[in-house]
Amino acid sequence: MMIILWCILLACAQRTQSLVPNGPEWRIKDTVVADAEKTITLFFRHTQPSVLESVLMKVSDPKSPHYGNYMSKTEVQKMIAVQGKEEVIRWLSKLPGDVEDLGDTLEWKTSVRSVESAFSTSLCRYEHPTGQEAILSCPYNTLAIPAPISAFIGAIDGITHFPLIKTPRPPRQTDISYNVPASIKQLYNISSDVRTSLPQGVMGYSEVGYGIFADLESFSSLNNVDVPNLQIVGSLSNYSTNIYLSVESNLDIQYISGMASGATTYYFTAAATSLKFVSILNQMEDPPLVNSISFGTAESKFTESELEAMSQELIKLGLRGITIVVASGDAGILGANYDCRGDPNAADYFQPSFPATSPFVTSVGATSILGSHSAIGREMDGTICDLYNCTQGYAEEIPAVNENADFTTGGGFSQFYTARAYQQDAVDEYLKTANKFPPTHQWNRNHRAFPDLSATGQNLIMVNDTKVMINGGTSGSAPIIAGVFTLLNDFLLANGHPQLGFANPLLYQMARECPNCFKGMSENVIGEFEDRCSLPRFECCVPQGFQSASTRSASWDPLTGLGTLDFGTVQSYLASLHHGRK
Repeated sequence: MMIILWCILLACAQRTQSLVPNGPEWRIKDTVVADAEKTITLFFRHTQPSVLESVLMKVSDPKSPHYGNYMSKTEVQKMIAVQGKEEVIRWLSKLPGDVEDLGDTLEWKTSVRSVESAFSTSLCRYEHPTGQEAILSCPYNTLAIPAPISAFIGAIDGITHFPLIKTPRPPRQTDISYNVPASIKQLYNISSDVRTSLPQGVMGYSEVGYGIFADLESFSSLNNVDVPNLQIVGSLSNYSTNIYLSVESNLDIQYISGMASGATTYYFTAAATSLKFVSILNQMEDPPLVNSISFGTAESKFTESELEAMSQELIKLGLRGITIVVASGDAGILGANYDCRGDPNAADYFQPSFPATSPFVTSVGATSILGSHSAIGREMDGTICDLYNCTQGYAEEIPAVNENADFTTGGGFSQFYTARAYQQDAVDEYLKTANKFPPTHQWNRNHRAFPDLSATGQNLIMVNDTKVMINGGTSGSAPIIAGVFTLLNDFLLANGHPQLGFANPLLYQMARECPNCFKGMSENVIGEFEDRCSLPRFECCVPQGFQSASTRSASWDPLTGLGTLDFGTVQSYLASLHHGRK
């Protein structure tokens, strides 16, 4: 996730009543031409999902004799059981368009008219004040899966769900430490000469335009490093049509590339949703080993079948040794309810951000540098760290909250997913030792807890539209961790060991066996949306958030997870782990 504080986006802060339920500030722009092309993806329900998850845990658990025995795409597909494929293909074949069989999914390329007829809905073009557009059902989220196929199809991508858009806020001007890849490498004990040639991926959007190449070149020049190899999977506009997505994309690309020097970064523009993104990865014979997602939306806006469909896709990737890293959000426990809609005492007031809540991703929170405050939105001139105070060395970190970062690192507990065994002990310890909690009717202590770990997300220097600016949020933390994971994969593979794959079981075991692999936080804070609710520039606040408990290394809490990584110590631990398995 990301906070963008530009006056050019100030229109977002003008509050008017939403015309779209569950989609504040989105407006219907116009209808869509009936003959226009439309592609949707249908996801079959797996008949034995627990079998796949069981195998995933075996290949992902370092204590298992099957650890690291990853599968090929073909081997994974052979394990999957679905029903009704012939019936669904037969039903679609009666309608105009082309159907592609992708195993446990079908892709239907047809027209807007055919989609509207098949699913008893209308499609409209929606627009957000930031300029982002989405072609979805109208009225919003109206979709009827016809009876002949409803028993077999768990989710349909391409007709529902808005992306998450945040309201910008003005920056504070106080004592500041800036961050660039070089300073972050020092912070996490990564040698400047560590390089890799492995591929890595980022979820993105086509509206960003080809300017991302020039911005990456400028960013590399300012940091005195070689220009990374950037490849586009999908298409790009001739120029940026959406400044929100342009800033987001540049932040992701520049920091995942900056952390994993020498890597080839694939920027995926063909997916408008995280479900479609991971589906595209699953269709690739050799997808990037590590992939980062900085977008999310309210978990509660998805049906149980849609959430299960996402789990299916993520489990398939994990079985192949593919890592998915997701930003945990920038509004604390509010999640996608960042503008405080509804009754603050309601059970659903907190809206944790999905897919960060999935138990099959590594969810990443954000930290700030102790003593530093936010400069988000500031534009800068000149050579980066020669003119500005970059973080030096092994600095102390604290959880990112509004008072020090202009956003609060996201975290809490899923409303849908139950906790998995890999994190149970760590979360139980937190629940026993923390002494301040939000009202218990608003979260479920037995559900998936997130984030899993963190990285700095404060005052990240970047380039957008040729201008040097400051940004921040877990949108920066997630690609930073993804880049670090790529470096760790390079270390593992170079020494004849399997890549990280689904990393969570390893991370929580590492926290037990190697506490020094993680950095604890220097201060305990309450993860409220805003500590000072009376400040007029904030429209809402949460009286009580979760408490940080991570002053002790490798202890988990809902703000920073297990803490931040010490790369060199992690390398040593992984070498010892695999040596003991020989």
